[in-house]
Amino acid sequence: MKKKYRAIIYFVACLSGLAIGVAMALASSGYIGLLYDRSSLHIGGFGGDSHREDLRYVDWAWGPSNEYCNITITNIGPIDVTINQVEVNNTVAIPNTPILPYTLTKDSSVTIKVAGTFISGTRYSFMVITARGNQFGPFRGIAP
Repeated sequence: MKKKYRAIIYFVACLSGLAIGVAMALASSGYIGLLYDRSSLHIGGFGGDSHREDLRYVDWAWGPSNEYCNITITNIGPIDVTINQVEVNNTVAIPNTPILPYTLTKDSSVTIKVAGTFISGTRYSFMVITARGNQFGPFRGIAP
């Protein structure tokens, strides 16, 4: 009888360990995005292969005294993409350049200048929204 209980206890312990491991993996996966603060971050890809909108964040640069942020993105998809809106921390931003909507042809890049008061040491999330309603981002940067 004791062997039967030991087997059950061992089984429950293994199952608990597995459940804890899965929970930890799921919890930590939410923090992986925080590691991608700079290097060429690829977010997105919407539609079928021949009609796929696909943008890549390439770089960002903060202006003097953090009064603006330049975000460079590249269209790596097979079609032109019209950028309708840029959001900073879930708030619609009005870029200085280019004027939106802006059509980004395939295999080309654009630098979007977003004006604002960016506080040093604060993390900002940038989102690009296309005419088709696809959202690319968030792309995160920390103001210097």
